[in-house]
Amino acid sequence: MKHLLVVADDFGYGIARDQGLVKCFQAGAVSALSLLAHCKHSNDAVNLAKNHNIPVGLHFNLTEGLPLAPRHTVASLIGKDGKFLGKQQFWANENIEPKHVKVELKAQIKWFENNFGRPPFRIDGHQHVHVHGNVSEVFSRTLSECGIKSTRLPVEHTASRSSCETSPQRELFHSLIENCALKTKLTFAEHCVQHTEAFLGLNFMGNAMDTDRLQTVIKSVFDSGVSSCELMCHPGFICDKSEDGFVGNTSADIFSCSPDREHELKILTSPEMLQFYQDEDISLCAKSA
Repeated sequence: MKHLLVVADDFGYGIARDQGLVKCFQAGAVSALSLLAHCKHSNDAVNLAKNHNIPVGLHFNLTEGLPLAPRHTVASLIGKDGKFLGKQQFWANENIEPKHVKVELKAQIKWFENNFGRPPFRIDGHQHVHVHGNVSEVFSRTLSECGIKSTRLPVEHTASRSSCETSPQRELFHSLIENCALKTKLTFAEHCVQHTEAFLGLNFMGNAMDTDRLQTVIKSVFDSGVSSCELMCHPGFICDKSEDGFVGNTSADIFSCSPDREHELKILTSPEMLQFYQDEDISLCAKSA
């Protein structure tokens, strides 16, 4: 059997966004959602997950909004305003202290446990923070200590590399992420933290997601002998700029208010994609195979 783990990120970010994610799950288009703990509607998302029996993991966040842990315990992760530094400053920060990462990670895991009565079955990183050079070791060790077995390894499979043109800025960020992830792979193995054999998603965000190309690449991945693959995605209905987003932020970001979110939803839930999985004997699973 070919196992495809389709994970939709940013659950909890916005009311309409979350409704779109539930629609994707109910259509059989995604197999799990990745939940943010820091958003204005995170608690509403918890109720949605429970009501619809949706497999939910934790989307570990160190870049946006307010930390869950007391500010003095995560000083290297936040600015003078008490909020996380933002994506660019986080990735440029060489002074992140692992002990601060652990405190915040444990706080987010505790939040998840308080809401679901169990730890998350997997944890990945919002904006891939879990593979940062100062984060990956303590991240892996903490997951192992908490009995959490699965994560994401964001190294795009070679089958998708020649199939999409990306902007120089996005390509630069993707290269940074993949280089960090390759270094982190051994760390995950040392702490018995699992991930799928292959990964797709960096080259399929927003309007870059095309039905024919997505099907061709997924088929190529499994034809190469891979038995398990994760597809990262960001579908949903467009967010409300003033009502949605992270606690501590005044508005939702451009990414979440973009029509790209609904484009991904349309592609993933299309009859063509669902029939493709059936024709290719691909099983959408909730856990790393």
